[in-house]
Amino acid sequence: MKKIAVEEHFSTFELGEIRKAWTKRIGQDVEQNPEAGMQLVRVLSDFESFRLPQMDACDITKQVVSTSSPSVQGILDSSEAVEKAERINDLLYERIQRHPDRFAGFATLPMQAPKEAASELERCVKKLGFKGALIHGHTNFEYPDEQKFWPVWEAAAALDVPIYLHPNEPDPKQTELYRGYPEMRGATWVWGIETGTMALRIVLSGIFDAFPEAKLIVGHLGENIPYGLWRFQSHWAKAVSGGGPDEIKQRVKLKKSPTDYFRNNVWITTSGNFSVPALKCAAEVLGPERILFAVDYPFEECAEASDFIENADIPERYKQMICFDNAKELLKL
Repeated sequence: MKKIAVEEHFSTFELGEIRKAWTKRIGQDVEQNPEAGMQLVRVLSDFESFRLPQMDACDITKQVVSTSSPSVQGILDSSEAVEKAERINDLLYERIQRHPDRFAGFATLPMQAPKEAASELERCVKKLGFKGALIHGHTNFEYPDEQKFWPVWEAAAALDVPIYLHPNEPDPKQTELYRGYPEMRGATWVWGIETGTMALRIVLSGIFDAFPEAKLIVGHLGENIPYGLWRFQSHWAKAVSGGGPDEIKQRVKLKKSPTDYFRNNVWITTSGNFSVPALKCAAEVLGPERILFAVDYPFEECAEASDFIENADIPERYKQMICFDNAKELLKL
């Protein structure tokens, strides 16, 4: 079964150095195995030796490639982030042009400077042919639903391209709950909770009322949202209508319910969540037309991702939609 994979990462030595500096800044240990770290950078930066053979083995006809976390969002200085974002996007474009039939791109954006980020998105879509952008959660602990970032959403809506919301390390102040349980950090639990919460903030912020054509993609089968959407919707409605705090009354003026936005403005992907029960839940709650295939290369195995979707106990027409048709339509491939 032919597949389009939409959360597939690349990096460079420069991006690796940004990640190291960012990791130190938030008080986490830097990579303890330099040799393994360098091998990961080699795999992330490669497009031919490692990547294409795995794609061929798994019938992945195209990868939509994006930077790994935190990318330029890990830079403090906004002017530096703007300059490096343009250079990295140009580099990705050059790599894509070697195999344009096999690769497409999501732009990396200097969210530290929202107006410049919007301009860079426009440049990447109109001049480089990119299919949208991927942002790594918060930017210096400011969240993408905040008003200062709305120019980016406005630009994405006008260009008719999606923004993919990818995990980032949370604000250290939010990790006290996990003290003594480091195994819960990262992809095990923390990233999903952090990113799912940001997706909910985006929905509740009114972005999709202000820009009805805006499109959001969330990975890992929706970061737990499909499973909990009924309860969220139920208690959100009570909070809004039941005489809650003045802050709610002043802010909440949504034209639709949260569930409606998830079924009209949001897509989710299979990246790194190869659970058939979770897939069935997502298809029932959001609809199979809202699900895209992804691996999360190279952090997950292409073969595992491919076997999961091909052998899933779901209708064959769902598989065709998830693996190929939905991404082809959404990203105009």
